[in-house]
Amino acid sequence: MHTTEAIAEARRRARQLRKLYAHITVYVLVTTALALLNATQRPETNWWAAWVAVGWAIGVAAHIITTAIPVSRFTDWEARKVEQILERS
Repeated sequence: MHTTEAIAEARRRARQLRKLYAHITVYVLVTTALALLNATQRPETNWWAAWVAVGWAIGVAAHIITTAIPVSRFTDWEARKVEQILERS
């Protein structure tokens, strides 16, 4: 049987992943629509849709990184660092 804390953490993680997948899906759909719009309106001029895609991709990459690195890693690191500092004192 799983503890209440483990269940809560699993739910939090599933929620994080759902939000990430939604973000990626919206990114792909919107940037595709913008690229098509850019291509059909004035294909010979500046590809402004690419700048939107690149800028947004930076946000998606940050979302992926923050989702991929569990918060517990930072918490564990902090606990270890506190122990190191206390041992030195």
